[in-house]
Amino acid sequence: MKEIDAELERAHVILIFVGRRFDKYMDYEAMRTSTLDKKLVCIVDIGGRQGFADLPKTIREHLSGRRLIKDVFTNCVPPDSILCACTILEELAQENTSHQYSFFRGVSLKWNHEHLRYGLPVTPNIFDYEKEMIRFYLANQCYELLNQLPDDAAGEARRNEISEKYPAILNEWPESKVREILNKGIAASWPSVHRFPHTQKNPLHKDRFRGAEGESFLRVNALLGLDVPGAPLTLLEAGPRPEIALPWPGKLSLNVAIVVAGGIAPGINAVIDAIVQRHFAYRKAGKNAYNLQIYGLKNGLLAIDPHSPLSRHVRQLNPSDTVEHATRGGSILGTSRDNDLLSPDPRTRLARLEQIASELKRQQIDVLYIIGGDGSMKAAHALWHKANNNATDHQHFRPMSVVAVPKTMDNDILWVWQSFGFLSAVQEAREIIERLHTEVRSNPRLGIVQFFGSGSGFVVSHAVLAAATGHTTLALIPEMDFTVLGVARYIKQRLWESANPGNVDPEAPAAPIDLSIPHGLIVMAETAIPLDALECVGEKDPPPGLEHFYKKAVAKLKPTKDDKEIIKGFFANGRRVQGQTHEHLRSLGVKLLDELLPELLPDPRLHEFIRPLGWNEPNWNRLRMVRNEPRYLVRALEPSTTDIINGQRLGLLAVDAAMAGFTDCMVSQWLTEFSIVPLELVVLGRKRIPPSGMFWKSVTDKTRQPDDLVSPYPNAAQI
Repeated sequence: MKEIDAELERAHVILIFVGRRFDKYMDYEAMRTSTLDKKLVCIVDIGGRQGFADLPKTIREHLSGRRLIKDVFTNCVPPDSILCACTILEELAQENTSHQYSFFRGVSLKWNHEHLRYGLPVTPNIFDYEKEMIRFYLANQCYELLNQLPDDAAGEARRNEISEKYPAILNEWPESKVREILNKGIAASWPSVHRFPHTQKNPLHKDRFRGAEGESFLRVNALLGLDVPGAPLTLLEAGPRPEIALPWPGKLSLNVAIVVAGGIAPGINAVIDAIVQRHFAYRKAGKNAYNLQIYGLKNGLLAIDPHSPLSRHVRQLNPSDTVEHATRGGSILGTSRDNDLLSPDPRTRLARLEQIASELKRQQIDVLYIIGGDGSMKAAHALWHKANNNATDHQHFRPMSVVAVPKTMDNDILWVWQSFGFLSAVQEAREIIERLHTEVRSNPRLGIVQFFGSGSGFVVSHAVLAAATGHTTLALIPEMDFTVLGVARYIKQRLWESANPGNVDPEAPAAPIDLSIPHGLIVMAETAIPLDALECVGEKDPPPGLEHFYKKAVAKLKPTKDDKEIIKGFFANGRRVQGQTHEHLRSLGVKLLDELLPELLPDPRLHEFIRPLGWNEPNWNRLRMVRNEPRYLVRALEPSTTDIINGQRLGLLAVDAAMAGFTDCMVSQWLTEFSIVPLELVVLGRKRIPPSGMFWKSVTDKTRQPDDLVSPYPNAAQI
């Protein structure tokens, strides 16, 4: 409470956001605010109330004369309560008005485009995996309950009971940490999927509906011991519903657009075909009562070009056309990445977003299907917000439903168990590892192979785990900490051991090659960048005692200005990629190891950092390197049977969701079932491998690499 008092005293303008819940802290804030003079106080209703009469008692009795700002779109678009605070404060500071009522997202208060992100959190990548998000929301449920308990003996007893029953969750997520995450602009309560009014009977599958006797929900976690007080965290089960929303009431047409964004993946055409087939099936079952047009946007969102009519960049789709491509690789619509949507400048991103939304509305698109990766999920969520910010006025505005289908070779989208194409990529990567092992063992060299993994190492880790034991010397992924020096130290010791197999294992069979020639295979993801990359390019002073190594590194690399700027930007973003991965960054990890290991491995000064072996040292003068970057070969595969099945199911269920009126959502498989996931959950981060988790431990056990690949470079605590 002291912290609240201090903040209220310091503030000149106080905004009190009143949602559907009003706990004791909010009650205290309202009471305390009423005692303060010379403060501009506004009540921001984000709970869909009609006026002051519907507000909590404390607000009515103590702050009734204050200005009320109402969100008139609460029931259609989730309110950006935290995100709009900066804008409202800025506007209020500039105006001196006696109006008691005003409306944000209306004409009384203008939005500041730098703060408005259309539903996206202020901070990207809040969560790295679903378990983390689940435990956060469960902890928040506990704190909400604890804060609502009365300050009496019964309330204290209940508090102690909850604290003793769920110590793991509450210790992992103390209330201060929960509030810190909430302040980054995410929903305090587990979000639900928005659904448009649905009053029409579904003409399909009259005896096979989801939700025929109440909605069908799936628990998001399979672990026991996570049933905290309150409603369980759930997702809607995907599938057709008894009532549908489309075509919109009073409309005799249904206009559908399909767009593929990002890179290709095996199975895209299966998704496109399923969407087309399902829509025509709905129309046929409804006795062709409306005109159906399905447009495929060529080459992704770049089809929407302000300098060229959209008609030049669309392909009209029908079942006889798409069925011929359903089992083929690539994308019959093409694909691309929209650089303006990936721009670091928020004004550029916003202008492009408005451009796309305006064109889709002008073309009266009723349903937009976006097939893409994590960036496309964010674009879909933002487009839904932008295109429907007047969706409550159904008489003058035609709403647009947005349904996303996850497509990622990296398998890094939250709330996706395994994306179509992922296992095909792993299979191809495994075969490449095996072939390169044959190459570097037969013609002894130290090989480096790099696969996709723009922020995550799922392809690398799964492929290494599937390859034969001993065929991968080292696996490197973006989630782990390592340095060039740490890798050199480990590789030197490992190759030294490999040159003397009889000393390591007396029963080892005789090798068919000269083992004194260093050979091995490093498998890495594209953004696995070492912690000492800045020292290697001369942009950071090396730690004391290691100057010799980094002086050699800079002299060998001869980094360009672009190299330096890109790597500095990467570290400035917390070693995370925002938007498109720059080609320089993709190759930087490979380049550092490929060029620096031949310089560092023969260096006698590296001896002091490895365990003395006393055996015959490899002939470092005969060390040769080979590198391979087969990223594009891996994703240009023909789809497997599994890819086709998963793609078809996702496409069918995406149409079922859209026809039922669900929007701002993604259809995916989670655990054992297909579900409808609010995009509000999907955009909260990007899935990564926990370096301390059991899965990554199984990978490192197979490669026999140590946990420490940083030293002799000092760790973060020592710097």
